[in-house]
Amino acid sequence: MKIFFIKLHRYLGLALSFVFVIWFISGFVMMFSSFPKPLKAEYARLNSPIHPTIILNNTDSIRSLVLHTRLDETLLSVTKQNGEQTTYSYPDEHAVTTYSETSCRKLAVMRAKASVGEMESISDYDRWIPWEKYKDYFPIYKYRMNDGKKTVLYVSSVTGEIVQETNRTTRLWAYVGAMPHWGYIKQLRLHADCWKNTIIIISALGAIMCMVGLWLGISYSRKAWKRKKTISSITPYKHFWFRWHHILGLLFGLVTFTYVFSGMMSLCEVPQFIAKSPDENAVRSDAQALPLTRFTRNLNEVLKHYPQTNRVEWNMIGKEPYYKISDKEGHITMIHADSNRTEYHPVFSKKEIQNIYNKQIGRHPFSLTLQKAYDNYYIPSQKRQCPLPVYCLTIDDEFKTTLYIHPKNSELLADYNNNTRIRRWIYNFFHSFNTLWLIDHPFWRRLLEICLLSGGLLLSITAMTLTSKRIKRVKLNTK
Repeated sequence: MKIFFIKLHRYLGLALSFVFVIWFISGFVMMFSSFPKPLKAEYARLNSPIHPTIILNNTDSIRSLVLHTRLDETLLSVTKQNGEQTTYSYPDEHAVTTYSETSCRKLAVMRAKASVGEMESISDYDRWIPWEKYKDYFPIYKYRMNDGKKTVLYVSSVTGEIVQETNRTTRLWAYVGAMPHWGYIKQLRLHADCWKNTIIIISALGAIMCMVGLWLGISYSRKAWKRKKTISSITPYKHFWFRWHHILGLLFGLVTFTYVFSGMMSLCEVPQFIAKSPDENAVRSDAQALPLTRFTRNLNEVLKHYPQTNRVEWNMIGKEPYYKISDKEGHITMIHADSNRTEYHPVFSKKEIQNIYNKQIGRHPFSLTLQKAYDNYYIPSQKRQCPLPVYCLTIDDEFKTTLYIHPKNSELLADYNNNTRIRRWIYNFFHSFNTLWLIDHPFWRRLLEICLLSGGLLLSITAMTLTSKRIKRVKLNTK
């Protein structure tokens, strides 16, 4: 049996050692730079007066209503109960289906603060927009800007938004960081399931290789120690590369395993037989038709008091109508849309939160606290903003559900249960050391990352060197 595991470790090493070297090198890069993404657009403020008379037709079928701006245009996006979405422009109130190249060019110039060098209309994916989610944005105008950064902007003619933004620096770091680390090969990444399964299989084989190697390394060390019982006899190997592969494996084999396994878990769910989780939609508010006749507060009067507003959403929170007002800085203000009620709503009460999330709470006991500090589950990251304070709603159900709720607009910011907590520790902790203490002590977090990534990289380099030497021997023997 031991011979089988030796051969298994050897042949998996032959196949994967180079991949591991790439993963660790790109992991270093991703500590500082990830895949490019567009910055949040700074659109103009809303222009008064606003008279959205078109929404009064078929009011019973409207699920979502958003007033926003694009460049110097004021737009109203209407989503019906059947999912159909239409965007209207003001003041002429005609349906907007596409945006002209002139409008898209104007947006690109405003973003880059430079003129356009080259323009290309594309209807297919490229290496910087490799995901299927972009299919609804085509055709896309690709602008190469005349600035010192060599900025390239992708502007959708369908939505009039910047869907991707790269420059010389972000492209360089992506080539040596995110793209090799995540396996972003365009032809493969376009097929999401195939890409996902490929990464999972490679990672799973790599994790098996690490555990087998660690077991073999410990067993060889135990035998060597029993014979001589000296520090120098911790490894029986005399050959330089074998010796250091063995030593580094003992030191960093477990770290390498957790790094690869946690990477795999970024694409996997924790099995239900380990920890059950509720239906994904169980913690989401039900979509309901907007009773627009209850939005009686004059919106123009509201905008006079909030002149920097660039986005207004019609919201039903619980059973009450609200205008959700945002500015370009992302500041949110909730205004009660019933003219008979107090206009400004600073914080939702415990009872209001209970009423809003009544379906999730049900008859289960719960506790609700206004949390003013982060915890190990509610932590800001590159992908998620975590405003404070936040309501922490803990439900005593079979899943031990915890909801983090924005106190100003009742928005669900994050939710955890027994299943997602396990996944959070397996992935976020072991792959990026995302814990509250390390987030609060970035120096020690960075030092830990560098030390462990260095150990994993050195271990992988010894494996790759042994692989190349074995390939050379095989070639010589076949001549």
